[in-house]
Amino acid sequence: MLLGVLVNVKTLNKRIVFETAIVGIILLAIAFFFIRFFEQIPPQTGWPIDWPAFWQAMRYGNLSYASVDGLRPPPWSMLPLLPLGFVSMRAGWALLSLLSLIALLLSVPRRRFYWLGIVVLVVSFPTARVLVDGNFEALIVGGVVLALYGFNRLRPLALAAGVILATFKPQAVFLLLLVLAVELVRHWPRRDLIRFAGFTAAVVVPAMLWRGQDWLLAMFGQNFGRYTGSLIDVTLIATLRRLGLDSPALIGVVWLGFVGLTLYAAFARGSNRIDRTKASLLTAASLLAAPYAAGNSLLVPYALGVIPLLFVKPAPALLLVVLVNLSFVLNRPENVGWLAYYNTGLLLILWVVMLWQVWSEQRSARTAAHSDIAA
Repeated sequence: MLLGVLVNVKTLNKRIVFETAIVGIILLAIAFFFIRFFEQIPPQTGWPIDWPAFWQAMRYGNLSYASVDGLRPPPWSMLPLLPLGFVSMRAGWALLSLLSLIALLLSVPRRRFYWLGIVVLVVSFPTARVLVDGNFEALIVGGVVLALYGFNRLRPLALAAGVILATFKPQAVFLLLLVLAVELVRHWPRRDLIRFAGFTAAVVVPAMLWRGQDWLLAMFGQNFGRYTGSLIDVTLIATLRRLGLDSPALIGVVWLGFVGLTLYAAFARGSNRIDRTKASLLTAASLLAAPYAAGNSLLVPYALGVIPLLFVKPAPALLLVVLVNLSFVLNRPENVGWLAYYNTGLLLILWVVMLWQVWSEQRSARTAAHSDIAA
């Protein structure tokens, strides 16, 4: 019997090694074709938009915040991308795009019409915008999904890896991280909480010792607030000020009311899980309540909430899909004066839909709990 078990284990190990090798070969082939394709894109297109500066800032594994204006991701999130600084700019763009698409594909729930969800996400305007920019929003989506898996399944390592990836742009996730931190303290066993803290600190502390001071200077130095309130700023505060409603008291009341309502919905009685709908609500609210956020970050709440909603409530989800993808037509230079209002409106509509969905799910959970008690 023991001999049979050993033979089965050996056969299983060989199969795992073989399948892993096949997947690796396929990924290498895809990466090769991606690089060839991206290298053939004519330079006069102006693409990629953001990636050349990011790539220059991390040439040969270095991470220089001072050499480029606009590099703001924390050093711990940039660590996995540093190898892209050892290849050419266009090869790095191709590999970043491949990683982004893989993250988005893995983020789609495995349900009926799974392939429809993939198509709706991959060919959407937010995805196209992030790929053309050469930016990091798709990796944030992957990080949030991994963090939710780790939190809901009590996996400290997965949660730590997800949080590290999700914080590429803290303005997109700060309310989600706040809720996550509170729920961790409330519900996680102390041993697993300590393990999560240890895994996270093992990456964050060395990264901060290495480039933390440079990052903080880039975040809060002389260029702090350079883009705040500009035409690409989609936050509530920027929108109110552009409309001439720049009273500090009014802005404070609106901001506190908005954040308070969001957190009330997130902490209301019901399931202790943080699902995709709640994550979408909190990331949309984060972008609206942040000091600064750009429209390309719309991909984060869109991928987290709208795509899963397609499988359970197609009507509101399809409405959001149409509104979001109208940007293929509207995103023109002559419309730059009001596009920020449109993107802010999209985030607000998405927030309202997710808020309603969160409340509906919590109401259903409370009703089921009361029925169980009565029974």
